[in-house]
Amino acid sequence: MIFKSALMCVCRVLFLCIACVCGPVQALASESPRLVIGVTEFALSDEREEIMKALNEALVPLKDKYEVKLEVYSVPVLEERARQGKIDLVLGSAGLVRRLTDVGIKTIVSSVGPGAVDANQNEGSAFIVSRSRSDLHALKDLQGSVMAANRPSGFSGYLIALGEIAMAGYDPERFFANRIFFGEQSASRRIARAVLNGAADVGILKLCAWEGLVAQMPELEQSLRVLAPVQSTSACLHSTKLYPAHTLAALPHVPPQAVTDLTLAFLEMPRTKEGRSWAVATDFLSVDRLYKALKMGPYAYLRESVLTRFFYEYKALILTLLCAAGVVVLQLVHTQKLLEKRTRQVKNLAQKESEQEKRLLFLERNTTVSQLSSMIAHELHQPLAAIRLYARGLARLAVRRSAEADEKEVIESIAQEASRAKEIVERVRLYAKNRRPPREEVSLSALIQSAVSHFEASTLTNNAGRMTVLVPDFKDCRLRVAALEMELVFLNILKNARDAAAKSVRVCVGYPADDAAMVTVRFVDDGPLADDKTLERLSASASSQKPEGLGLGLGIARSIVEQHAGKLLFKTNAPETGLTVVVRLPLPRDAL
Repeated sequence: MIFKSALMCVCRVLFLCIACVCGPVQALASESPRLVIGVTEFALSDEREEIMKALNEALVPLKDKYEVKLEVYSVPVLEERARQGKIDLVLGSAGLVRRLTDVGIKTIVSSVGPGAVDANQNEGSAFIVSRSRSDLHALKDLQGSVMAANRPSGFSGYLIALGEIAMAGYDPERFFANRIFFGEQSASRRIARAVLNGAADVGILKLCAWEGLVAQMPELEQSLRVLAPVQSTSACLHSTKLYPAHTLAALPHVPPQAVTDLTLAFLEMPRTKEGRSWAVATDFLSVDRLYKALKMGPYAYLRESVLTRFFYEYKALILTLLCAAGVVVLQLVHTQKLLEKRTRQVKNLAQKESEQEKRLLFLERNTTVSQLSSMIAHELHQPLAAIRLYARGLARLAVRRSAEADEKEVIESIAQEASRAKEIVERVRLYAKNRRPPREEVSLSALIQSAVSHFEASTLTNNAGRMTVLVPDFKDCRLRVAALEMELVFLNILKNARDAAAKSVRVCVGYPADDAAMVTVRFVDDGPLADDKTLERLSASASSQKPEGLGLGLGIARSIVEQHAGKLLFKTNAPETGLTVVVRLPLPRDAL
């Protein structure tokens, strides 16, 4: 008995455990799929009751299989929730459904109103005007008038009427002079009242709204009328074409089986007592034509310019091409800069090679002249000695014969020039032996006067053009230099000024304040104005512009000045004429 009781307890415990595990699974398995239907607001209360009643009756067979929830929204909110995927199905106007085609919505069934036989013609608009307005007979008469409607986004009513205007060839944006919107779906009474009191010339009502107003207020029929009513199968007056009415459509995430079950349930539902039913509408192309005329919904891009639309459609490709073009342009710019850089380098190299070649030619010519000078100095040594002896003999003979003073002066000049020539030859021989002549302290004034005297003597001898050399008084000083070399430097500068067609040269001596250890000798001529190329050529001193020149004069002069720790500079006298040659020489330390 004890064993039997224990076995029964164990079985009870196992049964309870199985029940605890399997219970929730069965509960989950029994849950029905949920379908959320977003329903738009209705402009007419009667229509709302009819459609909602027909909707509920169609959903009765599906209550055991699906959990259906209805949520009512305004048109803008319903469209936004559909695009966000927060609802499964949409029950709204055909215009709203067609605006959602870009998110993949598919129509299922459309509402067919009482007395209607065609699911494609269940929605339209009516223009109502005052019977006292005998000037309003057709759509074209409404141009420039004041219009009253419910909402700018309302397909049933306003948009259908605006599409009728656009398809008639008018600009719907400028057709009315002013527009009055009441901002609510059920605004039929307010629209009619605005037309009655003259606040608006024309009112726009959705299909069958006029008949509903007349049923409630029969006196309206004596004051208002429907403008240019169109003949059709509809029992209600309307001024526009007819379109499919409220349509049920499914978003792409709804399972196909649910769509099939919904379609069968709605189509099998019998007409309600009021006469409303559901059917499959096939002519949504008419809605597309209306939106195309209005350039709205799927055709909103028609409001954009061709270039804007083209950029929007091919934005990725255009941006890629622009990036590629930018890269190509940057590469071309980079390549161009490299070419310019290489071209400058080649030009600089060519210029350097040209300058180097000129220097080599100058050195070669200098070497050749140096060798020839050594040879000539060696050969002239004996003739010059003979000339000096002959000059001394002539001087003694002139004394014995009591010669005239002029004769004695000429003989003395020959002796002096011969001695000077001997000194020059000796200096050349020292250069050939790589020996420098000794330096001694001499007067700067004496050096300048000696150079000027020899220059004037050579001018008379060579019958060259006269040039006045002005040496104003200056504070004299003593320099430690090779006197003959420095005299040759000054003489070379004076000769170059004469060859440049200068008529006068002013020799100025100064002591610059920025360097008290230097003395400056400036030769300022009035020859032709020196340009940049002339200054560059003079600074290089590697060539000569004179037919008889070797291009060594200035080079030798610069070498002599630099060997004395000085500088030889050239400056233009712009905007005047001529050239200024500056010789800067150091003063002896004991003279400072």
